Amino acid sequence: MEALCPRWMVFLWTIFGLFVGVSLDTNEAEVEPTPGPLNTSGPLTIHFPLRQGPLSETQPPPVAPQRSWRAARRRRGVRGISFVDMIDNLRGKSGQGYYVEMAVGSPPQKIIGGVDSSLYVGDLWYTPIRREWYYEVIIVRIEVNGQDLNMDCKEYNYDKSIVDSGTTNLRLPRKVFQAAVKAIEAASSTEQFPSGFWLGEQLVCWQAGTTPWHIFPVISLYLMSENRNQSFRISILPQQYLRPVEDMASAQEDCYKFAVSQSSTGTVMGAVIMEGFYVVFDRQRKRIGFAVSTCHVHDEFRTASVEGPFHGVDLEDCGYNIPQTDESTLMTIAYIMAGICALFMLPLCLMLCQWRFSRCLRPPGAGDFADNISLLK
Repeated sequence: MEALCPRWMVFLWTIFGLFVGVSLDTNEAEVEPTPGPLNTSGPLTIHFPLRQGPLSETQPPPVAPQRSWRAARRRRGVRGISFVDMIDNLRGKSGQGYYVEMAVGSPPQKIIGGVDSSLYVGDLWYTPIRREWYYEVIIVRIEVNGQDLNMDCKEYNYDKSIVDSGTTNLRLPRKVFQAAVKAIEAASSTEQFPSGFWLGEQLVCWQAGTTPWHIFPVISLYLMSENRNQSFRISILPQQYLRPVEDMASAQEDCYKFAVSQSSTGTVMGAVIMEGFYVVFDRQRKRIGFAVSTCHVHDEFRTASVEGPFHGVDLEDCGYNIPQTDESTLMTIAYIMAGICALFMLPLCLMLCQWRFSRCLRPPGAGDFADNISLLK
C-alpha cells in the first residue's frame, strides 16, 4: 500500500495542476497560486518549462546569435514531449475546450490554454487539421533555396503529412526525400560531404565557431491555409535541420547530423522543424498555427520566417486519399465463391438423398433376413 502512495500523489497533483495552475521545473515542482478569483470563463494557461534556469520571454536576441543559439541547443538537446495524451486521459474527449501550444526555443516549453502573443512576432498562420488522430495537414509545395521540387503535390502527402513534436527529424517520403537531398547537395556543392551524411549515418565536423551555415540552403514548406485556395510558407534554416551531436564533438569541433530522413509512413514535421516557431495545436477549431517565435533561429544572413498568402487552385486535392475498395466488387467475388461452393456440395447432397430414399423403399425386415443368410453361409 505504501508503494502506491507516490503514484496516487502524482495523479492528484496532475489533476490539481490542470485546474489551478502549476509551474514545473525539471528538478522540482512548485505551486504558484493564481492571484485573485479563478476565471472559469475561458481556458486555463499552464506553462511547462523543459529545462532549468529562468530566461525572460521578452529578452532581446544575444549579440552573437549563432553561437548563443548553438550553446542553448547543446544545453537542452533535441527532444519532443507531448501532453496531448495526458489531456485525453483526463478529459476523455481529446482535450476538448483546450488549446495545446508549443513554443520551442530557449527555454523550450509547452503551454496549455490560450494564445500568448508575447511569444511570437508577425502573423499567426493556421492550416486546417485534415484528420485529428495524427494532426494531419496538407503540404502543397516544397522548395530548396527558392527552387520548386516540381513534384505532384500528392507525393508530399503520401500517405499522410503530420505535425509531431515527438519526432526529432523532418521525415519525407522516399521520392520526395531523394529529390530534396539532390537539391540540397547541389546547393551546398562548394564542400564535399560523404554519402553517408545525407543518409544520417555519418557526421560532419568543423572547427568550433566556423560552421559554414551560408553554404546550406533554406528549405521551404508550403501549407494549405484555412482558405482552401491559399497557402503560407514556413522557411527552415540549416541551423534547424543540421542537428548538433555533442557526444561525438570535442571542445575544438562542432559536429552535426543531417536531420532530414526517409520515411515509409508519410511526411513527419518533427521537433527540428518546429524549433524557432510558435506552434499552436488548436484541437477545438481543428487547426494548427505557425508563427515566428521571439527566440527564433537566425544568423547574419537569414532568419526563420512564416509568410503568406500564396494563391493556388484546389489545394485540398493535394491530400492523399487511401484508395477504397469498391463494395460491389467484393459482393461479386462473394457471390462467385458461394456459387463454386454450391457446385461442390450439390453432388454430395444428391448422393445423400439417394441413400436415404433407398433405405425408405426397402421392405421391413429385409435387412435382417439378408444378415441371417450371410451368417448361415
